[in-house]
Amino acid sequence: MTVGPTGFMLAIGLAVLVMASIKVHEAKTAWDAQEGVDTIYAKKAAWVKRLDGAGDTVILGAGPKGEGNRFRLGATIVVLLFFGAFVPTMTVAVTTSIGPILAQIAVPTFLSVQEMAGGAEVLRRYAARPDPSVAPSQAGGALQNIAFGGGGTPEPWEQAPENRYEEGWFPDPLLFPDPFSEGIAFELMSIPLSGRSPGEQAAMQQAALHPAHEEFHLLARAKLVDVVSGRWVSPFPDSLTFRDLPWPRFQAFRTAGLAQVARASVEANSGRPEDAEHTLEELISTGFVLIDQGPTLIDNLMGVVLTDMGGDALEGYFRLIGDDARAEALVWAREGASAAAIEIARWHDTGGHPLSAARRAGPGHERRSVTGSPVGVLSDV
Repeated sequence: MTVGPTGFMLAIGLAVLVMASIKVHEAKTAWDAQEGVDTIYAKKAAWVKRLDGAGDTVILGAGPKGEGNRFRLGATIVVLLFFGAFVPTMTVAVTTSIGPILAQIAVPTFLSVQEMAGGAEVLRRYAARPDPSVAPSQAGGALQNIAFGGGGTPEPWEQAPENRYEEGWFPDPLLFPDPFSEGIAFELMSIPLSGRSPGEQAAMQQAALHPAHEEFHLLARAKLVDVVSGRWVSPFPDSLTFRDLPWPRFQAFRTAGLAQVARASVEANSGRPEDAEHTLEELISTGFVLIDQGPTLIDNLMGVVLTDMGGDALEGYFRLIGDDARAEALVWAREGASAAAIEIARWHDTGGHPLSAARRAGPGHERRSVTGSPVGVLSDV
């Protein structure tokens, strides 16, 4: 929207110049064909002779020869000066107008992650019960082990995994399951194994039997997780900045989360529904570990992704076993939580507060539901 009109006008101007050049060329070609080159040069010489003979009778004088060359030189200098001033100005204009837009789209902000985490909060009731006997350092190590599922080389200042799993979760995670599909967790869980191709069944069986699921089992039961010591080499030197540290392995955690869903699907289709539900609870718990205790926004965002993945898969599980009532209740609760989180973020962005309007209205002001019945008097919490 910022650069578009300028580019459109530039295109129109260039088109006009091209059309004018074509018309002049056509006219010149037609004139040359009609009059002949010798005739044109003769008329030119006669015109110059008459101009020189007129002398002072011309109001402004005949003028020196080569005036056109001077004009073209001056015009060229002006154009070069224009571009010398235009290019830096346009660069600054594009950077100041489009740069913040790209940064807002590409980089997660604290409020956006808060909004998504608020929408996922309703799934906390499905999280596994924590076990205080799991040490924070153990949980931090398990988190790092999951990040290296399928192999990988640690970057500078990144801890090497204590337990290495060279075999990947899936034979080809870029082919199946599709890591970029929004509803892939629901699809993995809701479609019976018998309805899948032999290759997909084999991939889900490999993911279900992967030994790294024990890391999820340990991490999901942790009450506290030492993410920093488990991920980075410490102590840090004084010269180290935060941007020098390696980023969390987002794609690795997403693939590991899909492997948890695949395991739950295999368990449900093998007549073990309780095990399947427990596996999804561990996935949701892992997401909340990163939401609550992740040291970076990327960790928090990964936690939201894993938690939402578990919620989608849980809905698919309810559909698979034919419990549509629980599935609809889960959908209703998640949609309501997301709507509330978005509303709170909107009030925060505008500098207001959801309770401020009710406070200004004075005591006794009531919010009412769609049916008109009183919902309750807003008061300080």
